[in-house]
Amino acid sequence: GYLILSYYTMIAGWVLAYVVIFRAVYCPRMSWRVSHQIAVAEQAANSLLPASGAGGLALGVWALRRGGMNTEHIARRTVAFFFLTSLANVAGVVLFAVLYASGALANDRNPALTYTFGIAATLAAALVVLGLPRLRPSTAPPNQAQGRIARGLRFVRDSLGLGVRDGLEMLRRRPVSILAGSFGVTLFD
Repeated sequence: GYLILSYYTMIAGWVLAYVVIFRAVYCPRMSWRVSHQIAVAEQAANSLLPASGAGGLALGVWALRRGGMNTEHIARRTVAFFFLTSLANVAGVVLFAVLYASGALANDRNPALTYTFGIAATLAAALVVLGLPRLRPSTAPPNQAQGRIARGLRFVRDSLGLGVRDGLEMLRRRPVSILAGSFGVTLFD
């Protein structure tokens, strides 16, 4: 009984953390009920459709579009969401590498692996935080003469730069809900 209760408590904690960060990123004015429905439906689709998370993402985009959110906003917020939900994982890798390097933690079975991942996580985070927000959106109107691939690449580039910039701004404005959601999802996962 205790094991089952622990399992359901962890699932409830994970769902709550996921809904908190989902709502904070996509639409803070969205009702908690709607946020819960979309977030849980996304995760259910991810569990049922073996598409590496694309099924849940597609379902979430569809639901947000039906709710009136435009494609550019959804793309930016999706980048921000992945950036912010990855925050706790990257911080954990860096923290453990630092704790092992400082001697606060002992018995590292593979220091080379620990430090390699710690350095790689630090460099990747620096690249994302310092590099992607510098990507400025295109100011020229979309050109129909451009091919679909060129327009798609422009959309991705703009979404990446603006999405990470949005994520950093959310961290400055609503750090409690963003950090609670990010670290909660990682902790209960």
